[in-house]
Amino acid sequence: LKEMSTRGFLVSFFQESSFTTDPHRLGGVLDLGCGDFDDFIEKMTKDRLFLPHHEWLLIDEIPVNPGDVADDLKVPVQTDGLRRIANAYMLPGSSATVAQFAGPIVRFFDVYRVHMNKPLKYHLLDTQPKAARKYDLPKPPNRSDLEHITLNAITVIYKFDLFTTLDDPDRPDVDAWAKIHYPVAKHMEEQLNFVMNLSIADDYGWAVNGTFNGIMGYFQRGEADIGATALFMRPDRMPLVDFTSVCFDLGSTVIFKQPRLSSVSNIFLLPFSKSVWMAIGVLALCVIVFLGLELILHRHLSSSPSYSEEHVNVIDIVTFVAGFICQQGSNIMPESLAARIAVFTFSLSVVFFYTSYSANIVALLRSTPPILKTLSDLTASHLDIIVEDRKYNIIYFKESTDPNVHLLYDKKVKPHLSTAFIPPKEGIMKMRSGEYAYNVDINAGYK
Repeated sequence: LKEMSTRGFLVSFFQESSFTTDPHRLGGVLDLGCGDFDDFIEKMTKDRLFLPHHEWLLIDEIPVNPGDVADDLKVPVQTDGLRRIANAYMLPGSSATVAQFAGPIVRFFDVYRVHMNKPLKYHLLDTQPKAARKYDLPKPPNRSDLEHITLNAITVIYKFDLFTTLDDPDRPDVDAWAKIHYPVAKHMEEQLNFVMNLSIADDYGWAVNGTFNGIMGYFQRGEADIGATALFMRPDRMPLVDFTSVCFDLGSTVIFKQPRLSSVSNIFLLPFSKSVWMAIGVLALCVIVFLGLELILHRHLSSSPSYSEEHVNVIDIVTFVAGFICQQGSNIMPESLAARIAVFTFSLSVVFFYTSYSANIVALLRSTPPILKTLSDLTASHLDIIVEDRKYNIIYFKESTDPNVHLLYDKKVKPHLSTAFIPPKEGIMKMRSGEYAYNVDINAGYK
């Protein structure tokens, strides 16, 4: 251990380090001959430290004459040290090796048990000289044979009134999540050679005052060994169960009929962006100011009329410019060359604006683009939100860290809690009316 420390490994010589170290990867060396070792082993069993990411080397010394121990012994000599670990939590997923010293030799044994009701199994890995500076051990044997033991499995059935069997091909939509994982559990039963004693719970399990109900309650009370269905990986469940891997993806979606464009936005403002509308307004204002100044200066500097109609004022000029924007004619026309050039330039610009506006608004009226693309769009829309009546949906809305989800829940779901959570059949019918968006499991929503 001192040599490992000099080479950069983080090494601790205190027992407490086994319980406080981040358990992503941990290695430990235990001397089974220590006098105060019983309490430590009991605590390791209670805290489940014999796990795949904990590798243990257990050192044992044979307190007899080494010559009395046969060289070809395939099982370890039973010592007080081995008797101390007889009830340790070393299941097939553990990684523990016993190094039993007998005079000039050391025997390495792979050790585990198939079930807590079964004794420890020892498999001789190698026999090497004690004086060796490095031990190269072969890989431990395959542990996939559980010797036909019985393991208590647990799954969840919600719809007891519609449920028949887990392998019923006629109703795959009833408790689909349990039926999807049941063949996986059966295949694991055959592959690992054990008997599955299946029990049924009515919920996956949520913590209430530190005590879990549902499936998690079975694990917390030690009444279940494995789960025959999938569970959400949550921080409060991690101390009670060991998660394996994702077998199938669980997808949730929001289904709704795209509303009409006019019900979400002012369709008459959509053909142009905000900057284009501002550019048109600035251009019209500049033309009004220019024609107004030209009118005032022309009256002071020239006796000829500035417009075809007499008594033209600034208000008439504003109406004149507004008429050109809307492609309307006017009975007043400027007489001066400067005013004519300004009006011509403005009229030409307005023609392009008007043509583009007409083409865009016709395209918008005829098309059906995806109007609601994000949760923010859905929250700001006129649609009401309804949710599939699953408990994890309620918990997800309350515990989500996404501010958009919180805003959607507070604005659309929370004010109508008594009617917001409904079964898929009723939810899809309401969604088809065009007034609701339905948050539902993909399998249930599109079946």
